[in-house]
Amino acid sequence: MEEVTGNMLDKYKLYHEQQGKCLYSGRPLGDLTEVLKDKDKRYEVDHIIPYSLILDNTLNNKALVWSNENQAKGQRTPLMYLGAEKAAAFKARVNEMRTRKENCISDRKYRYLMLESIYGTEAEDLLSQWKSRNINDTRAITKYIVSLLSKNLVFSGTSGQPVFGVKGALTSKFRRIWLGNTVWGDSDKDRTTYLSHAVDAVVLANLTPPYIEIASDNIKLQQIYRKYKSQSAAEYQDYLEKCLDKMQKYGFSREYTLHLLTKTQRVPSYLPNIASEVEIRFDDEDEERFKTNVVKFYGDALESFIVKPQMPIASIKQERKFRGEIADANPIRVVEINSEPHKIARKDIKSITKKDIDKLYTTDTTLVATLNRIFEGKDDKYTVEKYLKENNLTTFKTDSGQPVHKVSLDAGKISNFFKKVISDSNYTMLGGLNYYCVEVYKDKKGNTKVWGIRYVDIRRKDKKLHVIKERMPEDYCSHVMYLFKNDYIRIYRGGEVRFEGYYKHVDNINKKRLVFSYGNYTNTRDIEIAQKDEFRKVYIDILGRLGGEVKCSAPLLSISEKE
Repeated sequence: MEEVTGNMLDKYKLYHEQQGKCLYSGRPLGDLTEVLKDKDKRYEVDHIIPYSLILDNTLNNKALVWSNENQAKGQRTPLMYLGAEKAAAFKARVNEMRTRKENCISDRKYRYLMLESIYGTEAEDLLSQWKSRNINDTRAITKYIVSLLSKNLVFSGTSGQPVFGVKGALTSKFRRIWLGNTVWGDSDKDRTTYLSHAVDAVVLANLTPPYIEIASDNIKLQQIYRKYKSQSAAEYQDYLEKCLDKMQKYGFSREYTLHLLTKTQRVPSYLPNIASEVEIRFDDEDEERFKTNVVKFYGDALESFIVKPQMPIASIKQERKFRGEIADANPIRVVEINSEPHKIARKDIKSITKKDIDKLYTTDTTLVATLNRIFEGKDDKYTVEKYLKENNLTTFKTDSGQPVHKVSLDAGKISNFFKKVISDSNYTMLGGLNYYCVEVYKDKKGNTKVWGIRYVDIRRKDKKLHVIKERMPEDYCSHVMYLFKNDYIRIYRGGEVRFEGYYKHVDNINKKRLVFSYGNYTNTRDIEIAQKDEFRKVYIDILGRLGGEVKCSAPLLSISEKE
């Protein structure tokens, strides 16, 4: 019995919803069994609104279409892709799907399908609604987790609610209250470092229900104060009295509660010196200073630590799964010029400048002559659009009267492209091939080299991955390791650490330039790999503790199918 995948279920539901027709072209898709098995990869489930924009992976944002329709649509809405005549027929199909009595589409899907463009106020409104829904989803998930933990974990010696959720606004408030005199106490969280999330976790660990209520009441009282500009207002005093009475259930005296709500912003934490301890523990710039400050702060108490404090390192999950798009979504045109493949790009005639003339890929000599004439004596920034405005013209025409809207330009030699065969007579050229991973290897002279293993360089057989042997570098001698996204790597040269950080992606494989993030920061830097560089992969556990060297697995990817 064949395994039923999630993609097959999506196809099944969309097939019936679309009554067996391609949603974009209206052409019949054929037999359902053939669509589900799809041995020739002729059918695809497309995101109506590009997934990168809206991250909606539900059926509301999916359509079952012919593969060539999906590739031609690219990162656009259906109505941005379809011409006027096809768009009218598409709208008619969508309206029929929305108004029919059985199996009609949702309001959300209807809005996705009828969106004219990913730009403009309508798109912004749609995206804002999606963000609002996801915020509500996050709240619902938080409530569910709180309930799940409360019901399934045993808590000893705890009264009241043992598990509770904390709003982000309160976390931010307490971060400012408790850490205000440190770099971590700014009102705006530092988004350039992963450690800001760890600092929030420390703040949350010091929060208790009574202090959360105190903070919430403080915010409410400040709102009332700003409304009346006075603490003596009746609404302010009534709410304050309720707070004083309520906090007595936690053992807070009225005087102490009144002090916290009206006299100070300093709400105590479990850690008496939380600001100092956070500042010491999250110092990741100088290891010697870190060790000195830890010894100075903890003194003799340091001996009682089960795990001694160490420099913080963010723990980031590695990405090793064989998944993702093999190439950019937009098709490209590739032609041979002087026996070498070149990419041909289309450009609006209005944006053409003098520098573009030599790149024109055309046999229309009149077009070239016309452009040379209008650019004569002009600077390099002068465009066809300026020429049209100066001469009160709306359309560019060659000297023979032929209107031109777009032209083809030679974008240069291309090596990173893929021919996606749809049928014997139909294919699509795709550019920007994506990498599954990078392999570090030794050449026949013992030098360190890297090459990018693309999705198209690999075949899956018997649930194992094999590199197509013909795709491997000619100078390949021995395997060193594979680099997957978020592997923690140390690069040595001459026995000294040249760099260490998380591998992210390829910048330019021909120049052996890879992108890494360093330390605990989201910023990245390019590292050009030299022949004498040595690589070590280091283990980091889920708590960010640095471990030993990770030996890379056997080069299974280098085993050819025959072997």
